[in-house]
Amino acid sequence: MNAHYDNFEEVSLTTQIVSEKNGYYSFEDTVFYGEKGGQPSDHGSINGLPLVDLKWEGDILYHKVSGQLSNPIHMQVDLNTRWLNTAIQSSFHLLDGFYESKGLKIIAVNANPDNTWYELAVKDLSQDLIDESQNFLRQMIRLDFPVEFTYMKGSDYPDEFYHQFDEVRIVHFKEVNTQPCGTCHVNHTGQIGSYSNLYSENTAKGTRVHIAVNSSCNSLLEQLYLQQKSLSQLLSVSGTDILNAVKKLRQSDKESKKEIQQLKKSLLLQKADRLSKLGQKIIHLQDIDPKELRELSQLMTKKIVGNQILFTEESNSIHFAIISAENRSRDLFGILKEQLDQVTGGGAPHLVSGRAIANVETFQRIAEGLF
Repeated sequence: MNAHYDNFEEVSLTTQIVSEKNGYYSFEDTVFYGEKGGQPSDHGSINGLPLVDLKWEGDILYHKVSGQLSNPIHMQVDLNTRWLNTAIQSSFHLLDGFYESKGLKIIAVNANPDNTWYELAVKDLSQDLIDESQNFLRQMIRLDFPVEFTYMKGSDYPDEFYHQFDEVRIVHFKEVNTQPCGTCHVNHTGQIGSYSNLYSENTAKGTRVHIAVNSSCNSLLEQLYLQQKSLSQLLSVSGTDILNAVKKLRQSDKESKKEIQQLKKSLLLQKADRLSKLGQKIIHLQDIDPKELRELSQLMTKKIVGNQILFTEESNSIHFAIISAENRSRDLFGILKEQLDQVTGGGAPHLVSGRAIANVETFQRIAEGLF
């Protein structure tokens, strides 16, 4: 166990290179924490070069920077990132203690600062209990009590899982929670800084509670404030009226869409009436898409006398509708399929819609031959 991890604020060190392979260096000593136990890796620099990766091989932590290193080695961990990652780990221990006192157990966590959550094997966890957990964490922060570390032989720890380790570090949050852990932790609970529940959701295993801790709370607050300010200016309302303004906007949008659909239907009815009076058997429509063609042809079935074919071209293909007051649409479609290689479609005796791979001239010539 690296003793430097007992004080998360220990973020600088001068040491020597032990080995290098494939751009990764190991050192006589390190203050960097590599991802393990759920805690993300540190950020920082070595000899002024940005750290780009940390990886464990057994008990040895290997470091990679954007360049080559030579002795002496000066390490500098980014304290802001370390502090945030550490505060999250300590929050999870306090949450463990809170839920254990309620007879519940956290079954999974995610310590990513951009998506921090914990999960319990309980569906529909009550909001009152979730709110109570937040109040509890905030109380622990205000109490600002010290966090303590003790060490013991792995073989002496009650849980047999830890017998494989020579040494086990025990982290003590007073009477709230005590458990083995090798990650960084705050020196006293006030260093967690801020804690907020964001929202909860049901998962396959239970309930997941999303949270924000430490500087993530500050960043999220700033982000939400700026979003609220932008929306307030965009909608010309106060921040407290944004929700009502958005609801009105959505209702207005629904009404506008309904009105547009009614206008489109009215225009199609007018077009259907006009086309039915032309007396043409084959009509090439150039200002219509396939969806509108289908809607128009359905309206035309109530207006025409005899047989009619409407068609339009799109992306090297012809979309068509065969309308028949004599219920011959399927018969005419069958003849069309015999004369064109690639034709698909179907419908009823009075209306068939389809698509053909052909140019306008070829399709029109064959269609005219149907009558």
